[in-house]
Amino acid sequence: MTFPPPGSRCRAAHPGRPVLPPAARPAIRLASTSLLLLGAHLASGAELADCRAITDDRQRLACYDGIASQQTPANTTPEALFGLEAQQSAALLQERLGEEPVEALEQVVSAVAANRYGKLRISLANGQVWVQVDSDRLTVKAGDTVVIRRAALGSFLLARQGGGRSIRVRRAEAGP
Repeated sequence: MTFPPPGSRCRAAHPGRPVLPPAARPAIRLASTSLLLLGAHLASGAELADCRAITDDRQRLACYDGIASQQTPANTTPEALFGLEAQQSAALLQERLGEEPVEALEQVVSAVAANRYGKLRISLANGQVWVQVDSDRLTVKAGDTVVIRRAALGSFLLARQGGGRSIRVRRAEAGP
């Protein structure tokens, strides 16, 4: 998100809106990201238009915050958020909901496939799909119970229940 410099031609389109100092821009980005995460898309168009019409930045943000606090985000259980790429956003959302982040996930494997390089694509009973990212070997079949736990630097390790060998995985979108 960029803002026009003072005195530019773009200012004519928004004559009453002040130019934000560069230090305020990250806070605005964070607020807008939080609104998206909190399901602001569920708000009515009229509510959003009312907030958009407010010229004072603080009052406009308070208006959007009020809308966001009324929304109920879909699929925001700790298990549903576990393993997603935007870990910081997920942590903020979990904090907002009062939920503790999941440190490990134990699930039954519903399907296993391997690509031509031998890397596994593991579908779990809860609908999540995890893809192997390293070259280690692990024998997993449908019906096995696996444990996925957080590892260093935001990575995840998958092992069969009971321990032993593990492989590094990342969460993928559901599908083929």
